[in-house]
Amino acid sequence: MKAPSTTSPKKQIPSSTPVPKTVPRPAIRPTATNAHEPTLVTSSPRPVESKAQTSPAPTQECEPQKQPVKSSGWQLVKLLKNRFGLFDTPKGLLLLHLRHADQRVRFEKIQKTFSETNPPSQGLLIPEPIELEPMAAATLKQHLDVLNQGGFRVEEFGRHFYRIEAIPAWLDQSSAASFLRDTVDALRQRSGSRTKDELAWQTVTELAAGGSYQKNDMVNEQTVQRLAEDLLKCDIPHTSPSGKPTYKELAWAEFERHFER
Repeated sequence: MKAPSTTSPKKQIPSSTPVPKTVPRPAIRPTATNAHEPTLVTSSPRPVESKAQTSPAPTQECEPQKQPVKSSGWQLVKLLKNRFGLFDTPKGLLLLHLRHADQRVRFEKIQKTFSETNPPSQGLLIPEPIELEPMAAATLKQHLDVLNQGGFRVEEFGRHFYRIEAIPAWLDQSSAASFLRDTVDALRQRSGSRTKDELAWQTVTELAAGGSYQKNDMVNEQTVQRLAEDLLKCDIPHTSPSGKPTYKELAWAEFERHFER
């Protein structure tokens, strides 16, 4: 039964009749199935081949998302002395001070965590004990509830003794005890009309920003490019928390005036 079925098509098609598959057909414009899918033109009459040609369309739409953020137009040209970043901008050339810029970024990021109900924190595998002088211990106890709301978890562990069980996510674990001591010392020296919460957060933020990038730290072009983008998202990108400039830009027009003298 199988042998006749394989030879029957040859007997049914006369030699004088043209084969329908060889007749040229106009180009087919398939209907896009997605509102974001471009309509492609293909010369193949079979819908299977048309789907194969339209399949790369979503990949082409996703490719721009892999490119670096270009909202600022700042493009890193060179790292200089491990302290500055030279950028090409639409207005001219820009020199970014890495430490001042990092201080501003860290300062505002930490400030935003204070307004969160449950700011991110990291628990210590081994709680770190800390002993303070009587005056320092009293200062810490006065601000303890405020610090614990900001990502710390410090508990009283005896007379003038405390135990650090968790710290904010932005703080290095190796600096937990020293940072808490510095915070207490700074709080003792400060006073004014600010509330207890404002005083504690301002002190913590300034100390954290002060421990930002150093010129001996290892950096690469990607981190510097990301730093520039993060800086432009800050509320005050032009200066560090202490008021020092974060960058200096020289416009192309100034170059032109200089060389046309």
